[in-house]
Amino acid sequence: MDAERHDRLLAAVSHLPYLLSLGLMATAEEQAQTDSMLWDMAATGFRDTSRLSASEVRMMLDILLTNREAVGEMLGSFRHKLDGLQRALDGQDVQTLRQTMEAAQCRRKEMFR
Repeated sequence: MDAERHDRLLAAVSHLPYLLSLGLMATAEEQAQTDSMLWDMAATGFRDTSRLSASEVRMMLDILLTNREAVGEMLGSFRHKLDGLQRALDGQDVQTLRQTMEAAQCRRKEMFR
């Protein structure tokens, strides 16, 4: 596999998830500033989705900066998907939400049977 392909693929399945985990932790921390009970409410779903934020900072910083172009592209793509979900939620677009949820559920189950 050539280096460019490797970097693009890892940006999608490793580096982007790390950044999403950072964003999740930062969002929760911001909310906890006004209501510390948030941390008491955090259960296994939060633990699982925030796990990557506990990764070694120096290593991840090096990875992100070295692969910043591919990571930036994946962030842009994710931002676009997130904006679409926001529009669907705001518009109570049940069909789009359901299709998105079902497609993700199906792929995840196929990957990790």
